[in-house]
Amino acid sequence: MKQLIILSITFCSITIATAQKGLSKISIQHSTHLPVGSVRAFVENISPRGFSADYGYFINNNFSLGISGGYSDLYQKKDRQTYTYSETDISAVKSHSLQSIPLLLKGSYSKIKEGSLFQPYAGIGIGGNLLTYQEWFGTLVDEKSGFRFSVAPEIGTRIAFNKYSLSGVDLSLRYNYTAFKYNDVKNLQSISLNLGMFFFNRN
Repeated sequence: MKQLIILSITFCSITIATAQKGLSKISIQHSTHLPVGSVRAFVENISPRGFSADYGYFINNNFSLGISGGYSDLYQKKDRQTYTYSETDISAVKSHSLQSIPLLLKGSYSKIKEGSLFQPYAGIGIGGNLLTYQEWFGTLVDEKSGFRFSVAPEIGTRIAFNKYSLSGVDLSLRYNYTAFKYNDVKNLQSISLNLGMFFFNRN
């Protein structure tokens, strides 16, 4: 939670500092994550516990540069079984957790037309992801954390409330990849469906 608060403060500070002139955009979205690849063997469940937020500054009518951050928590609890842990048999309820806090530099391309309700876009974020891996055997935990390289391409569309509006609904599909290897997890991969709001600002 402390890490999430620090990330939020950092995000807001950079947003205020960089929004000086031209057209800028802020987007806040709820994220639902589907684990894929080796992560799916560790956590099968689709997770609605996530959000993302980004700020973009338009350098021209089509391209924007900015930052993106967020949070996700993949979690699964399994039935009681007998496991071998450090050469000892343990009867325990096992649970798996993968928490991530990405902080990315993001570039996006979109075609914005005056009076257009739909504004399709494509983008990519590159940076780092603060990960926490936890495998619980009752009260015993196998834990690994670290800040790893991450990349997140996405496609989406903004839907303005009306043709004069500078705000509306933001809908996107994002592929999240983080270079992380530990036990049976060979790189963290998920696909997220993101739904929220966007706000344009003319500085």
